[in-house]
Amino acid sequence: MHGNAWEWVHDSWRTNTYELMTGAGALDPRCDLGFANWKVIRGGAYHYSTAEARSGCRDAYPADNRWHDTGFRVAVSVDAVRQKLVNAVP
Repeated sequence: MHGNAWEWVHDSWRTNTYELMTGAGALDPRCDLGFANWKVIRGGAYHYSTAEARSGCRDAYPADNRWHDTGFRVAVSVDAVRQKLVNAVP
């Protein structure tokens, strides 16, 4: 999936995110105290360099921006899928 499009993630943008996490895990990676209304995007799009197309690549846009190469991924937990299958009518 890497490199198809930038993906919006839940984190707010902070320039020093990783500096703040030295010696500790990311307990709440949302960083709600970040720049006003700026959200993190990850993964790059097909027309960027290979370094920018990896999931570890981060950038940010204002949350109300629209770009042709930026989207989001819908995720469902495995337990939710199992429950749906159990309750499915044959």
